[in-house]
This record gives sequence, C-alpha cells and structure tokens, in this order.
Amino acid sequence: MSADLFGTLLVAVGVMFGLVMLALLVVSVGWVYSDAQQREGTGCLWALLVGLCWPIGLLLYALLRRKAIEGGGT
Repeated sequence: MSADLFGTLLVAVGVMFGLVMLALLVVSVGWVYSDAQQREGTGCLWALLVGLCWPIGLLLYALLRRKAIEGGGT
C-alpha cells in the first residue's frame, strides 16, 4: 500500500468518525431537549449543557432527570 493511499484512507476514516460523532451530538441534544421539555420544561438549559459538555452532560441528564412525566407517566 502506498503512502498516498494510506494517507487518503486515514483522512476518510477520520472524516467519517467526525461525522458520526457530530450526528450523535445532534441526536443527543434533540432528545434531551424534547425529553426535558416534556418532563420539567427546562429543555433549553439541559440541551445547552449537553451540547457544550457532551458526553458528560448527557450522562448527567440521564442520571439526574426526573423519573416520571407529570400526568401519570412512569
């Protein structure tokens, strides 16, 4: 394998990894926002925290969110 081909493959893998991580960030922020809005109405604050401190913010949200949605959910 030539050095040029290896470099190109390495760049392609890096770009794909970056795109997957960006997609996970966007999906995580969207899920946290909608879930927090339904549960406690603080979706913007939680989404901001998750967006700035991902994945630590996502873990914090999963651990600290209220367990039940008001109105009888589980």
